[in-house]
Amino acid sequence: DNIAVITDIISKSDIDSVDLMLETIQTVNENIPESTIALEVLSSMAENESFDEIDFGNEGQDLFDNMMEDAVLSAVDSEEGAEMLAVIIVKSDTDIAGTMLDYISEVSSEDPNSTLVAEVLSSVDQSSVGVSFKVLYVEVPKRIKT
Repeated sequence: DNIAVITDIISKSDIDSVDLMLETIQTVNENIPESTIALEVLSSMAENESFDEIDFGNEGQDLFDNMMEDAVLSAVDSEEGAEMLAVIIVKSDTDIAGTMLDYISEVSSEDPNSTLVAEVLSSVDQSSVGVSFKVLYVEVPKRIKT
């Protein structure tokens, strides 16, 4: 699975290699608009709990933030997008979850007919989230503009 390989490279490499992979993902997203690679990689990283292992460096953090935004944009047109975003939110720390919720809110506010927020929240499995969901549940109404 190519996504698993990319996830391993990002989570186990030095800063230069991480930057190269994030730049490559960004290039793919810019050149192939229907690509879901950012969404798939982030979801895989969340599933493998790899976020804590990554050293982004300065430039890498900006690239990672761009990748999160690209992931949300690609989720809008993806059948499994909301589910993958929910995995990222549930399995990441509060900073990443908050950033993802901000991007979801931003994308949804640009399209009044968007159901992305509802789809993501309905994809969150409350029984497996426990305390993390309670924290997100309190923050969601503040972040999401309706």
